[in-house]
Amino acid sequence: MPDLRFFEVGSKIDVDQAALLTSARLTMPERKGSGFIEACAPLSFSGGDVPDREGRGVAAFFSDRRYLAQLTSTRAEFVFVTEGFADKVPPTSVALVCASPQAAWSRLAATLYTPRAHEGPAIHPSAKLEDGVHLSVGVVVGQDVEIGAGTRIDAYAVIGPGCRIGRNARIGAHATVSCALIGDRVRLASGVHIGEAGFGVAGDARGLVDVPQLGRVILQDDVSIGAGTCVDRGAF
Repeated sequence: MPDLRFFEVGSKIDVDQAALLTSARLTMPERKGSGFIEACAPLSFSGGDVPDREGRGVAAFFSDRRYLAQLTSTRAEFVFVTEGFADKVPPTSVALVCASPQAAWSRLAATLYTPRAHEGPAIHPSAKLEDGVHLSVGVVVGQDVEIGAGTRIDAYAVIGPGCRIGRNARIGAHATVSCALIGDRVRLASGVHIGEAGFGVAGDARGLVDVPQLGRVILQDDVSIGAGTCVDRGAF
Protein backbone atom coordinates (compact mmCIF):
# COMPACT_ATOMS: atom_id res chain seq x y z
CA MET A 1 0.00 0.00 0.00
CA PRO A 2 1.37 3.46 -0.81
CA ASP A 3 2.89 5.46 2.04
CA LEU A 4 0.09 7.70 3.28
CA ARG A 5 2.60 10.46 3.95
CA PHE A 6 2.74 10.91 0.20
CA PHE A 7 -0.55 9.64 -1.21
CA GLU A 8 -4.25 10.14 -0.59
CA VAL A 9 -6.47 7.06 -0.80
CA GLY A 10 -9.93 7.26 -2.32
CA SER A 11 -13.06 5.34 -1.39
CA LYS A 12 -13.31 1.64 -2.12
CA ILE A 13 -14.81 0.75 -5.50
CA ASP A 14 -17.59 -1.73 -6.19
CA VAL A 15 -16.21 -4.56 -8.32
CA ASP A 16 -18.87 -4.05 -11.00
CA GLN A 17 -17.92 -0.38 -11.23
CA ALA A 18 -14.26 -1.37 -11.39
CA ALA A 19 -15.00 -3.72 -14.29
CA LEU A 20 -16.83 -0.94 -16.12
CA LEU A 21 -14.03 1.55 -15.45
CA THR A 22 -11.36 -0.82 -16.78
CA SER A 23 -13.29 -2.48 -19.64
CA ALA A 24 -12.89 -5.84 -17.91
CA ARG A 25 -15.38 -8.62 -17.30
CA LEU A 26 -15.90 -11.09 -14.51
CA THR A 27 -15.46 -14.66 -15.74
CA MET A 28 -18.12 -15.75 -13.26
CA PRO A 29 -20.44 -12.78 -12.59
CA GLU A 30 -22.01 -14.57 -9.63
CA ARG A 31 -18.57 -14.70 -7.95
CA LYS A 32 -17.60 -11.26 -6.70
CA GLY A 33 -15.72 -12.07 -3.53
CA SER A 34 -16.10 -9.25 -1.02
CA GLY A 35 -17.66 -7.15 -3.78
CA PHE A 36 -15.32 -4.18 -3.50
CA ILE A 37 -11.74 -3.13 -4.26
CA GLU A 38 -9.88 -0.86 -1.85
CA ALA A 39 -6.21 -1.42 -2.70
CA CYS A 40 -3.95 -2.11 -5.68
CA ALA A 41 -0.80 -4.19 -5.24
CA PRO A 42 1.58 -6.53 -7.09
CA LEU A 43 0.72 -10.22 -7.32
CA SER A 44 3.15 -10.97 -4.51
CA PHE A 45 2.70 -8.60 -1.59
CA SER A 46 3.50 -8.57 2.11
CA GLY A 47 0.97 -7.98 4.84
CA GLY A 48 2.14 -4.43 5.43
CA ASP A 49 1.51 -3.46 1.80
CA VAL A 50 -2.28 -3.70 1.92
CA PRO A 51 -5.11 -3.01 4.40
CA ASP A 52 -5.96 -6.73 4.71
CA ARG A 53 -2.95 -9.07 4.84
CA GLU A 54 -5.11 -11.92 3.50
CA GLY A 55 -5.72 -9.94 0.31
CA ARG A 56 -9.39 -9.10 0.78
CA GLY A 57 -10.27 -6.11 -1.39
CA VAL A 58 -6.88 -6.15 -3.15
CA ALA A 59 -6.50 -5.98 -6.95
CA ALA A 60 -3.38 -7.14 -8.81
CA PHE A 61 -2.56 -7.80 -12.45
CA PHE A 62 -0.76 -10.49 -14.44
CA SER A 63 0.85 -9.60 -17.78
CA ASP A 64 4.14 -11.53 -17.91
CA ARG A 65 4.27 -15.32 -18.11
CA ARG A 66 7.60 -15.28 -16.24
CA TYR A 67 5.56 -14.57 -13.10
CA LEU A 68 3.09 -17.41 -13.55
CA ALA A 69 4.08 -18.92 -10.20
CA GLN A 70 3.15 -15.65 -8.50
CA LEU A 71 -0.23 -15.69 -10.26
CA THR A 72 -1.11 -19.21 -9.16
CA SER A 73 -0.16 -18.45 -5.55
CA THR A 74 -1.38 -14.87 -5.23
CA ARG A 75 -3.48 -13.81 -2.24
CA ALA A 76 -5.00 -10.87 -4.13
CA GLU A 77 -8.77 -11.20 -4.16
CA PHE A 78 -9.06 -9.73 -7.67
CA VAL A 79 -6.66 -10.26 -10.58
CA PHE A 80 -6.69 -8.60 -13.99
CA VAL A 81 -5.65 -11.21 -16.59
CA THR A 82 -6.01 -11.94 -20.29
CA GLU A 83 -8.42 -14.62 -21.42
CA GLY A 84 -5.62 -17.13 -21.93
CA PHE A 85 -4.55 -17.08 -18.28
CA ALA A 86 -7.93 -16.77 -16.57
CA ASP A 87 -7.90 -20.46 -15.68
CA LYS A 88 -4.59 -19.99 -13.83
CA VAL A 89 -6.12 -17.61 -11.30
CA PRO A 90 -6.41 -19.47 -7.97
CA PRO A 91 -9.91 -20.41 -6.75
CA THR A 92 -9.56 -17.97 -3.86
CA SER A 93 -9.31 -15.06 -6.33
CA VAL A 94 -11.70 -13.47 -8.82
CA ALA A 95 -10.50 -13.07 -12.42
CA LEU A 96 -11.15 -9.78 -14.23
CA VAL A 97 -10.53 -10.57 -17.89
CA CYS A 98 -9.34 -7.82 -20.20
CA ALA A 99 -7.08 -7.23 -23.20
CA SER A 100 -4.39 -5.31 -21.29
CA PRO A 101 -4.22 -6.18 -17.57
CA GLN A 102 -1.57 -3.57 -16.78
CA ALA A 103 -3.58 -0.78 -18.40
CA ALA A 104 -6.75 -1.88 -16.60
CA TRP A 105 -4.97 -2.04 -13.25
CA SER A 106 -3.41 1.37 -13.91
CA ARG A 107 -6.79 3.00 -14.54
CA LEU A 108 -8.08 1.54 -11.30
CA ALA A 109 -5.00 2.52 -9.28
CA ALA A 110 -5.18 6.09 -10.59
CA THR A 111 -8.73 6.25 -9.24
CA LEU A 112 -7.77 4.92 -5.81
CA TYR A 113 -4.51 6.82 -5.23
CA THR A 114 -3.58 10.48 -5.70
CA PRO A 115 -0.18 12.00 -4.85
CA ARG A 116 -0.56 14.68 -2.19
CA ALA A 117 -0.32 18.19 -3.60
CA HIS A 118 1.13 21.24 -1.88
CA GLU A 119 -1.53 23.48 -0.39
CA GLY A 120 -1.42 26.79 1.43
CA PRO A 121 1.53 29.15 1.97
CA ALA A 122 5.06 28.52 0.71
CA ILE A 123 6.14 27.26 4.14
CA HIS A 124 3.20 25.19 5.34
CA PRO A 125 2.34 25.69 9.04
CA SER A 126 2.27 21.93 9.64
CA ALA A 127 5.95 21.58 8.64
CA LYS A 128 8.35 20.82 11.51
CA LEU A 129 11.76 22.48 11.25
CA GLU A 130 14.38 21.97 13.95
CA ASP A 131 16.60 24.82 15.14
CA GLY A 132 19.27 25.93 12.71
CA VAL A 133 17.44 25.08 9.49
CA HIS A 134 18.23 27.67 6.80
CA LEU A 135 15.73 28.32 4.00
CA SER A 136 16.85 30.56 1.14
CA VAL A 137 14.60 32.79 -0.96
CA GLY A 138 11.74 31.10 -2.82
CA VAL A 139 11.90 27.77 -0.99
CA VAL A 140 8.62 25.84 -0.80
CA VAL A 141 8.01 23.42 2.09
CA GLY A 142 4.84 21.34 1.95
CA GLN A 143 2.52 20.07 4.64
CA ASP A 144 3.82 17.61 7.24
CA VAL A 145 7.45 17.98 6.11
CA GLU A 146 10.15 17.37 8.75
CA ILE A 147 13.62 18.92 8.41
CA GLY A 148 16.50 18.31 10.84
CA ALA A 149 18.80 20.83 12.51
CA GLY A 150 21.59 22.37 10.48
CA THR A 151 20.08 21.57 7.10
CA ARG A 152 20.35 24.22 4.39
CA ILE A 153 17.90 24.47 1.51
CA ASP A 154 18.98 26.76 -1.30
CA ALA A 155 16.92 29.12 -3.45
CA TYR A 156 13.71 27.93 -5.10
CA ALA A 157 13.99 24.33 -3.97
CA VAL A 158 10.68 22.52 -3.38
CA ILE A 159 10.12 19.97 -0.62
CA GLY A 160 6.87 18.10 -1.20
CA PRO A 161 4.24 17.02 1.34
CA GLY A 162 5.25 14.38 3.87
CA CYS A 163 8.97 14.35 3.05
CA ARG A 164 11.57 13.97 5.79
CA ILE A 165 15.09 15.38 5.62
CA GLY A 166 17.68 14.64 8.29
CA ARG A 167 20.23 16.87 9.99
CA ASN A 168 23.06 18.83 8.36
CA ALA A 169 21.84 18.08 4.84
CA ARG A 170 22.22 20.42 1.86
CA ILE A 171 19.55 20.75 -0.82
CA GLY A 172 20.72 22.72 -3.86
CA ALA A 173 18.96 25.50 -5.73
CA HIS A 174 15.94 24.51 -7.85
CA ALA A 175 16.04 20.94 -6.52
CA THR A 176 12.74 19.14 -5.91
CA VAL A 177 12.10 16.44 -3.33
CA SER A 178 8.86 14.46 -3.23
CA CYS A 179 7.79 11.05 -1.89
CA ALA A 180 11.16 10.75 -0.17
CA LEU A 181 12.82 10.02 3.17
CA ILE A 182 16.31 11.53 3.33
CA GLY A 183 18.96 10.91 5.96
CA ASP A 184 21.61 13.03 7.69
CA ARG A 185 24.38 14.85 5.82
CA VAL A 186 22.86 14.14 2.42
CA ARG A 187 24.00 16.43 -0.41
CA LEU A 188 21.72 17.14 -3.36
CA ALA A 189 23.30 19.48 -5.91
CA SER A 190 21.35 22.08 -7.86
CA GLY A 191 18.60 20.84 -10.13
CA VAL A 192 18.34 17.38 -8.59
CA HIS A 193 14.86 15.82 -8.71
CA ILE A 194 14.03 13.14 -6.16
CA GLY A 195 10.82 11.10 -6.08
CA GLU A 196 9.17 12.03 -9.37
CA ALA A 197 6.92 9.47 -11.03
CA GLY A 198 9.35 8.55 -13.78
CA PHE A 199 8.36 6.54 -16.84
CA GLY A 200 5.65 3.94 -17.00
CA VAL A 201 3.00 3.66 -19.73
CA ALA A 202 0.51 0.94 -20.61
CA GLY A 203 -1.94 0.82 -23.49
CA ASP A 204 -5.20 -0.74 -24.56
CA ALA A 205 -7.94 -0.06 -27.11
CA ARG A 206 -8.88 3.11 -25.23
CA GLY A 207 -5.39 4.55 -25.60
CA LEU A 208 -2.33 5.07 -23.44
CA VAL A 209 -2.45 5.38 -19.66
CA ASP A 210 0.28 6.28 -17.19
CA VAL A 211 1.15 3.44 -14.83
CA PRO A 212 0.87 4.95 -11.32
CA GLN A 213 4.16 4.96 -9.46
CA LEU A 214 3.09 4.28 -5.87
CA GLY A 215 6.43 3.88 -4.13
CA ARG A 216 8.95 6.26 -2.58
CA VAL A 217 12.66 7.07 -2.43
CA ILE A 218 14.88 6.44 0.60
CA LEU A 219 18.32 8.06 0.73
CA GLN A 220 20.39 6.93 3.69
CA ASP A 221 22.95 9.05 5.57
CA ASP A 222 25.87 10.63 3.68
CA VAL A 223 24.48 10.15 0.18
CA SER A 224 25.68 12.70 -2.39
CA ILE A 225 23.91 13.24 -5.73
CA GLY A 226 25.28 15.41 -8.53
CA ALA A 227 23.62 18.28 -10.37
CA GLY A 228 20.71 17.57 -12.69
CA THR A 229 20.23 13.97 -11.55
CA CYS A 230 16.78 12.38 -11.31
CA VAL A 231 15.96 9.56 -8.89
CA ASP A 232 12.44 8.29 -9.57
CA ARG A 233 10.27 6.77 -6.87
CA GLY A 234 9.52 3.06 -6.89
CA ALA A 235 6.54 1.52 -8.63
CA PHE A 236 5.19 0.04 -5.36
